[in-house]
Amino acid sequence: FFFVDMHLWLLLLLLLHTLSEGLVTDRADLLSKTTISRLDDSIARIQRTYGRDVLVLTLPSSVVNGTNARDVAHRYAGSLSGVIFLMSDKGLWLFASKGLSMVFTDAVKRQIWERMIEYCRKGEFDSAVLLGLSEVQDKLATTRTTRTRR
Repeated sequence: FFFVDMHLWLLLLLLLHTLSEGLVTDRADLLSKTTISRLDDSIARIQRTYGRDVLVLTLPSSVVNGTNARDVAHRYAGSLSGVIFLMSDKGLWLFASKGLSMVFTDAVKRQIWERMIEYCRKGEFDSAVLLGLSEVQDKLATTRTTRTRR
């Protein structure tokens, strides 16, 4: 057996369990029920329109601290055709599956992150994730339009 940090396993299990609950899981209680409902509707629309998934997972900072969230999300992103937003009250991560790496380059993800983090710093997590999802949807729409024109 390989030795893996217990926090890493816990985070991985929470990510995998998210699929059974839906694509929005608010374990840190950062999002309002209205926002979760809006996210569910928007994600369903993205799935229908673009064939891509978006996963929103909030976790208490106590779960995320000491864990390499990037490693966990990258492991999970391999089986996902879309984007992962991982949030805690002290951090924000944005990941894209390999199939979207040309669309969501590091520079694009950084731009989205910078816009979202402004809201997170003020404790406005609802606004942050709604903005991030809107930007993901806009990027997917732009990419789809560009490919269609060729």
